[in-house]
Amino acid sequence: MAPVKFMFKRVGYVVVSPVDGVDQTGQEDLVETALTHGAIDFDNIADSSGHSVWASHSYFLFICLLTAAIQFTSEPDALISLSTAIINKFSQKWNVDVSELRYIPLEDSPEVSEEAKNDLKALIEELENNEDVLQVWTSLQDDH
Repeated sequence: MAPVKFMFKRVGYVVVSPVDGVDQTGQEDLVETALTHGAIDFDNIADSSGHSVWASHSYFLFICLLTAAIQFTSEPDALISLSTAIINKFSQKWNVDVSELRYIPLEDSPEVSEEAKNDLKALIEELENNEDVLQVWTSLQDDH
């Protein structure tokens, strides 16, 4: 483990996206099922135009007016239960695109100049291209 391990938290991470051509009613049921099976938070992922289409909150369900991918986070030991529940109940309407353990930063990174951000992105890309590196975790914020 890297010496900066204390700066990140390990979480279960699940991303679901709507099946093409299928009516997406019942998103509220999807979120309720996820929360029942270990999800501790949920959020939308921006649509193809890059615009956020709905908000999230850990305890209050928002009805989605537009369809977009939804990401759920859970405690690491709840990941399998969460993924399995979504697949078993919603496989006709939702694809599970990602189901994995991730490290998320505990704090946002400080603002850095565009030059420094580009240098860091180049370094990260170089590390990811190294065959001995499995995954690179960073607190650098993406520009979406």
